[in-house]
Amino acid sequence: MVMPSDSDLMVLCIFTFLYLQGVAIGKCPKDKLFRAYIELEIQLREFERCRILYEKFLEYNAENCMTWIKFAELETILGETERARAIYDLATQQARLDMPEVNLTCA
Repeated sequence: MVMPSDSDLMVLCIFTFLYLQGVAIGKCPKDKLFRAYIELEIQLREFERCRILYEKFLEYNAENCMTWIKFAELETILGETERARAIYDLATQQARLDMPEVNLTCA
């Protein structure tokens, strides 16, 4: 009988967790679920997935200023300043934001 190694089990646990996070977001999207999933993907260095998650997060709740800011900050860290500017531009075009006093045009 072949036993999986600890690293194999860890990988399986991570992928199972990611799958369950995706299912949970699909069934009942909540800010906390999105943030936890994005944070894990950042730790795994899966930045393309982070972008997809941020886009889905903003489809779910485009009024959340901190999500716009965190998404733009991620792009800035990745050296994608044009993308960060585009994100700020999209944020400023939103009809309603949860923190309208935040100046999103400073990037």
